[in-house]
Parts: sequence; C-alpha cells; structure tokens
Amino acid sequence: MPEQPAELQRINWAACFPFIQLFRTFKMALHPGKLGLALAALLSIGLLGWLLDRLWPVRHQPVTDEVHAFWRTPDIDAWRNQRLDALPDVVRAAYQQEGFTLPEAVANDLKGRDRVAGAYRRAMDDFRKQGYDKLWKLKPEERAAAAARLNTTYRQLERFRHRGVFTAFLSYETSAVRQFIDSIATLNLTGRTREVLNARHGAGFAAFPLGDGPLGLTADPTRLPGPDIAVSQSETGIGALGSLILMARGVQWLVLEHPWFSLLFLLGKLAILSFFGGAICRMAALNFARDERIPLRSALTFAARKYVGFFTAPLLPIGLILGLGVVLALGGLIGSIPFGGGTLAGLLLFLSLLAGLIMALVLIGLLAGGSLMWPTIAVESSDSFDAMSRSYSYVYSRPWRAAFYALVAAVYGAICYLFLRFFVWLVFRLARAFLGIGMAFTDRPGTGAPGARRIDALWPMPSFDDLLRSRPPFAAVNWDDTVGYWLSMLWLGLTVLLLCSFLVSFYLSASTIIYYLLRREVDATDLEDVYSEDIEEEEPARTTTPAAPAPAGESTPASGPETPPPQAGESPTRA
Repeated sequence: MPEQPAELQRINWAACFPFIQLFRTFKMALHPGKLGLALAALLSIGLLGWLLDRLWPVRHQPVTDEVHAFWRTPDIDAWRNQRLDALPDVVRAAYQQEGFTLPEAVANDLKGRDRVAGAYRRAMDDFRKQGYDKLWKLKPEERAAAAARLNTTYRQLERFRHRGVFTAFLSYETSAVRQFIDSIATLNLTGRTREVLNARHGAGFAAFPLGDGPLGLTADPTRLPGPDIAVSQSETGIGALGSLILMARGVQWLVLEHPWFSLLFLLGKLAILSFFGGAICRMAALNFARDERIPLRSALTFAARKYVGFFTAPLLPIGLILGLGVVLALGGLIGSIPFGGGTLAGLLLFLSLLAGLIMALVLIGLLAGGSLMWPTIAVESSDSFDAMSRSYSYVYSRPWRAAFYALVAAVYGAICYLFLRFFVWLVFRLARAFLGIGMAFTDRPGTGAPGARRIDALWPMPSFDDLLRSRPPFAAVNWDDTVGYWLSMLWLGLTVLLLCSFLVSFYLSASTIIYYLLRREVDATDLEDVYSEDIEEEEPARTTTPAAPAPAGESTPASGPETPPPQAGESPTRA
C-alpha cells in the first residue's frame, strides 16, 4: 500500500526554541503580588538609605556630583579639594549675577571644610529669600522673565550643594541603569567599553571630558554648570557592557570612599532583598512550573523559612574571595624580609597566581551566575551551598547558552520597560492636561514661563526622560501651593516607584525562568519539577492508622472487604 502523507498538526515551538519561555516574564512580572513585594523592598531600602544619610556626619557627605567624576578621574581627592576650594567663588558669582548681598558669616563658613555643607545650605536659603523679595517688588508683567533667570541661577547653584551618601549613590545608579536600558533597546552592547575601563586610570580620560550632565561636571570648577539634563545615548555612545561597568564603579566608589556606610547599607539592602526577593522568586517558580499563583502569605512564609539561605548565598563567594585575599596579603609579608625576601616572593609567585585564578573564577561565577542563587533556593528549597554550587555549575557548563538567555531577557525587559514608561507618561500627560483646563484662570509667574498657571506649580510638565520633574524654585507663592506640590509628588512618586518595581519583579522572574532552562539543559530535569510543601503535608495523611484492639470475648473479623447482607428476595452470592 502506498504510504499516506502525514499531516503536521502542531509545532511545539517552546521545545524547539527554549528561550521562547522567557517571553512569559512580562505577564509574570506584572502580577500584583510581585509588584507589591518589589515596591515594599524599594521603600524599605529607601528608608534605610534616608536614615543613614541623616545619621552620617555632614563632613563625610559627597561634594556635588562626586560619584559621576569618580569613574573618570584618576585622583578623586584632588578633584574633591578643587571643588571645595571653588565653592566660595561659585556662591559669590551667583549672588553677584542677581545683585544680591552674600552674608559675611556665610562667606567665612564657606572657607572652612568642616562647616562648608551647612554654610552652603544657608547660602541657598538666603538666595531664595532675596529672590522672593526681588520678585514681589517687580511689576506683574516683569516677574515671569525675572523668575526664569532666578530659577536658572538657583538650579545651577543647587548642583554644587552637598548631598547624602545614599542620595548621591542613588542618583548615579539611576543614571547608569537608564543608560543600560537605552543601550539594550538600541542593541548597543559594547560601545566605548574600553574607554570606560581605562577612564579611571587616566588612559581614557580625554574621551570623557567633564561636561554638563549627570555623567559629568564642568571642567572649570568656578563656572556654574548648566541644568542637570540627562545625557542621551547618542551623545555618549556607552553600550550595555560599559553601563554595567559604570554601575560597578558606583559600588566601588561607595566601598572605597565610604567603607563603613557601604557596610551598613549593603548588608541592610541584602537583608531586605533576601526576604522580599526570595518571596518573589518563590511565586515565580510555582507560576512558571505549574501555572499556580500562591498567596502572598505562603510566599512570605517560605522566604522567612529559607531566609538564612537567601541571605548567605551571595556572601559565600564574597567571603571566599576575601579569605584568599587575606592569605595573599599575609604571604606578601615574605617580600618584606630584608634579605632574601624578593627571591622568595618571586619563587612562590606561582602560588599567588593560582590564588588569583581561583578568585577570578569565583568572581566571574558570582557576576554571571549570582542571579541564579535565589531561584535555586526558591525552586529546590535547598541551602546557600547548593545555590552556589548549582549556579556556578550551570553557568560554567553552558556559558554561551546562559549568556544568550541573559541577552534575550535583557532586550525583552528593556522593550517592556520602555513600553510601560510610555504608558505612564501618557497617563500623566492626559491627566495633567485636563486638570490644567480647570486651573486656566490662575496665574503663577514664579515658574518663569509666560502664561504659566497653578498646575505648573503643583505638577511640572513631565517628559518621557523625566517623569518626576521638580518644580521651579520660585514657583510657589503661598503655603497652599507648597503643600499641594508635595502631595502631588507623593502620588506621582508612588506611580513611578511601581514602574521601578516592575524592573525588580522582571529581573527576579526572568532569573527564575533562566534557572529552569539551564537546569533542564544540564541536569535533564523537567520544567514542571519544583519543590512543594503540599508533598510534606500529604505524607502523614497517607500512613494508615492501626485499628484499635477488640474487647475481650469478641472475635476480630478477618481482614478484607465486607460483604453486604443480601436483600429480601435475593439469594446469597457464592464465593
């Protein structure tokens, strides 16, 4: 018989191309429970940083945009001293530009390094007071132009003020993350990476002049910088890999320049994320494997039960690197021996190279596979040692597949984030437009814009790059505008924080899916295989309870099924 042609009914694309599973991340990340946990984590970290900023001595606060200059300046101490020496001239130039008088006490305190931060704040407060007095003395038709000039000068002056360590670090990391998302969305992966790597050592310094913007300052410290406008991707050309290096530079600045602050903040941040992040990974694990959505209480209970593992997993490789570093430092004492120390150090150099090789492998494994540690515990209900072992094993066994999955997740996540950002921007613009219609008959010349209304003082016009634009310094005319502005920023800030929470939820959900895919590739484990507490709860119920002994004088019936008595009119059934 001739063979009948087979008809292709359906292609399992997910089995042919496993990375398609990553496209489920967007829906998983938008789960209200995951977004709520991510929002709680961000608020807790922000509260921790705010408290540390308030408790930290003012003399240790960063000078202006110090973090942005750290990654490109060979000598950050010299740069910092230059900025501090220039502060009195900066303030005096701003006052002279507007015809104001600088108080003598403030001018003297600006010269003292221990009192410069407080003096600069007093100078800015005095500038605002004199600015308001100047505006109210002008004619109404002249106030808008004068307010525009005052707002520009004040914002330029504000860029030189001292900020808290956490505030400066957050501002820098936000710029670096935005740079990373923009570079991923444009598929600029390695642009100017070599220059970014060499900038800290001075080799690539000329490629990144200290210009205006969040990634740079003016080269002349006495000249007032321009407005703090985000540097676009086309102007810098820094790719995704360079942006990741910039994020690492920010952590390097925090650790080297403020070691005690970094110890408290980073450990506190890890403690917060270990709880909320572990719960998000647990929800993502069951959602992906079984399409099951567990309640928040179950996820938080699991995270609390496995909290030690979540907390210590990232610390194990760091502790190993530091331990080997201490051994190398002690071994370096051999080179301090007056006679023969150099010979011994050279002879035993191969041991140092071996230790360096181990530290490099551990560090690369941490950077490449650290995101798999929490999903390992969430999926397997294991400990920190198993999390480190599996993450390192999967990354080193399938490095190119792991890199491909990470690239797909990054590109997809950047596109999803930009879409949601556009959606939030559209919501803001539509809401603000119709609110502005109701405030059409209110006049606010202090914003500096001709025809400005009260909506401009309560809610500055948002842009796609800056959803939370700060109001002009001289926009408010009474306490009602000030209270309304801060209440508006509260609701707008929560909305933007939800957008940031999506990034956290997406990152942890994508890491969980990547763990599943790599586990199936390396260990040949089904994607549906996940630890569940239901198995432990069902096991005791499956055990049979022994029957109670029969009373004396009664016979025990034989085991087996009981035969019901025959009904009327029926004959007994034979065995």
